[in-house]
Amino acid sequence: MYEIATWKKATVQLDYHIFIDQMYYSVPYDYVRYQVDIRVTPAIVEIFYKTFRIASHKRLYGAAGQRSTNMDHMPKEHKQFVELDREYILEGRTLYSDIN
Repeated sequence: MYEIATWKKATVQLDYHIFIDQMYYSVPYDYVRYQVDIRVTPAIVEIFYKTFRIASHKRLYGAAGQRSTNMDHMPKEHKQFVELDREYILEGRTLYSDIN
């Protein structure tokens, strides 16, 4: 079955996302500042560097500015902050207090 697709180009931003059709999609942070090719279908957004697919996301619809972020695309330092839960913060602990 043939699926209609469009191809676009984008540069991976410092927040390791590309901006396509008013939405943000993550890319592995190793590709920050690289130009990538994007294949967009009604259902999926695929991101390629050279001939390699480096990411794919279910296409977002609705309000502009939505983000599709894969945690595996984040640098280790960013994952630490995302993984903090409400109780951890309310206890007043810091990342560094757990080390000591």
